[in-house]
Amino acid sequence: MAVGVGALGTLGAPGAGADTKSDLKAAKAQLQALEGKIADERSQVAAVQAQLLQTAASLQAAQQRKAALTFRVAEAQSELETVQAQYEAVRGRLDERARQAYIGGPLSSLQIILGSQSLSELSDGMEFTNRLSQDDADLAAEVQDRAAAIATKRQNLQALLTTQNEVVGDLADQQDALASQFAQQQAILASVASAKADADRLVSSLKHRLAAEELAAARRALGGGMTITYGDWAGQFLGALGMSACRNNLVVVVAWETTEYTSASWNPLATTYFLPGSTRFNSAGVRNYVSLGQGLEATTATLRLPGNGYESILGGLASCADPMATGQAINASKWCRGCSGGGYVTAIIPAVEQYYDQYAGR
Repeated sequence: MAVGVGALGTLGAPGAGADTKSDLKAAKAQLQALEGKIADERSQVAAVQAQLLQTAASLQAAQQRKAALTFRVAEAQSELETVQAQYEAVRGRLDERARQAYIGGPLSSLQIILGSQSLSELSDGMEFTNRLSQDDADLAAEVQDRAAAIATKRQNLQALLTTQNEVVGDLADQQDALASQFAQQQAILASVASAKADADRLVSSLKHRLAAEELAAARRALGGGMTITYGDWAGQFLGALGMSACRNNLVVVVAWETTEYTSASWNPLATTYFLPGSTRFNSAGVRNYVSLGQGLEATTATLRLPGNGYESILGGLASCADPMATGQAINASKWCRGCSGGGYVTAIIPAVEQYYDQYAGR
């Protein structure tokens, strides 16, 4: 878990006596402690982010399995009702034969022999009796077959219901795990934000008295990223694309930012698009941009590049499609195909939908 800021003591700008060598040394030590704390907590956030994405993927798989089982249960119930109706129909026919036999009395072979006036009439009577007996036997056998089919369908349905209950339980466990991991991540992020604010105040007060390498180290610790939230950037990004800032679009863009989770300056989707003045953020070629406007320009220009599968992403955003549909378009494009174990963007969408305000407020 994150170490509270209070563990580092009361931090702030040096006092009036900060001209002394010892005060400057103490301030630098405080700054170094904050830099270490920020780096450590960022590592913790990255680890929790990986867990959260994995849990989100498991949650998505459980939701898909539950949906499939719900369909199969409905199908099995319908099949059971059909077989039950068939059984009732055959059983009704057999009961009617028994009723008729009871009213009319059994037609014995002796009666047919004694009552026949000719050999032909005797033959017809015996054939009729045999046919009735065979029909009764067939009806009885069919009733037994239908009853056996009902028993099988009931067993299948019960097995499906048992599996469905297990999946529902697993789904609840995954949701609890996701909520717990999200809360843990938010607590660490809050601590990082507090430490960065303290470090920023120290850097502002000491910037003219720090060596160049000390100032560079402090600025690296403070990082680039953005000074606006994921939700704010998502709204401006959609505006730059000429798309609606509808809820579905905001959810999928915030989920996209969350999946990338980069601190590249003004580049939350981690594009590698080159613009004059931008700098390399990492070995993959992701860029740091000098402003919000330049980052938006680069990201929108990337999405308009042909031949990368981005057309489906733009189509989803243009129609305010379900976040999962647009997320699947992102997943299938060349932006980061195969990333996050195949759950790129799509795995985190359910969590972002559930906790949108918290994710958008980053």
